[in-house]
Amino acid sequence: MTIIITPEDNQILWEETLKNTYVDSLDCNDITYPFSSIMGDGYSREIKLTRGLTIEILNCDITQHYLLKNNETARDNIIFHFHLFGYHQDLDTIVNNQEFALYGTGFVPQQINEVPPQKVLEVNIHVDTERLISYIGSKDGELPKPLHNFIKPLTRQSYACVGKVTPMLEGILWQILRCPFQGITKRIYLEAKALELIGLVIAEQIEALSQESCYPKSSIEQCRCTIARIHSAKSILLANLHQPPSIAELARQVQLNEYTLKQGFKEVFKTTIFDYLRNYRLQQAKQLLETGQMGVKEVMNAVGYCDRHHFAMAFRKKFNVNPRDYLKGYRF
Repeated sequence: MTIIITPEDNQILWEETLKNTYVDSLDCNDITYPFSSIMGDGYSREIKLTRGLTIEILNCDITQHYLLKNNETARDNIIFHFHLFGYHQDLDTIVNNQEFALYGTGFVPQQINEVPPQKVLEVNIHVDTERLISYIGSKDGELPKPLHNFIKPLTRQSYACVGKVTPMLEGILWQILRCPFQGITKRIYLEAKALELIGLVIAEQIEALSQESCYPKSSIEQCRCTIARIHSAKSILLANLHQPPSIAELARQVQLNEYTLKQGFKEVFKTTIFDYLRNYRLQQAKQLLETGQMGVKEVMNAVGYCDRHHFAMAFRKKFNVNPRDYLKGYRF
């Protein structure tokens, strides 16, 4: 079953996590947080280095399929988000194994992120804009022109892009994860590795974005952004089974026009939006009936059906059995 985690739920989980944190005895700025047992097993680790630079490590086995609802927010630092293992989806990006995402400052709209059961190992580097400018900015405090999109005011939507984790980047990531030092030596070592990663990614982005300024944005990159938004549309549907948005509202939420959303959804998921929602509801109903712990009416309400006759007819059409008869096989 899919678990829906609201911002309020997330706050409660975070407060529970804070009760079981582990602080490195030699470094009070190195804190490990246990991963919520509701979702899986593992930990996240936050290492605050010098001013404006933080490393986060997430190492966990996610055992549940969940949808994470996020309120709109303002991102005031730049995030280098590296995946060794795992899948991540948000409004603008889909990040798979051996890929990274680079997120700039700015406004981040309300969205729903889908997280499937999986092994996750990722390293995130957060750097303040002032800190980044101090390394690669001009004497006037300006970033190289190709990087201007990454620094936006908090009232404008943030920019994001995705790239491949090269063998060189992967080697540095494993050096961070397997850092052999403690105390001051550890902090100096990790800062050097974090800056090395930032330098390599920035150099790659400057080269890629400089070429993009001379040539139109590739259809592959445009397609990738659209696919990410189509996946976001699916997540919104799954999180709103009882009151799914209209096509127009769904398109507005994921920032696509209606035609692109409908056609793209059909290409990505091989079915229409309506059929996907109906099939998902019925599959969820089937799983709930198989528990033998809920009646047909309870199951019908749980998956967003209001009319018992319509539910029974749709269930029978898909599974060739009446839901009441199907339930009898799982009640003892």
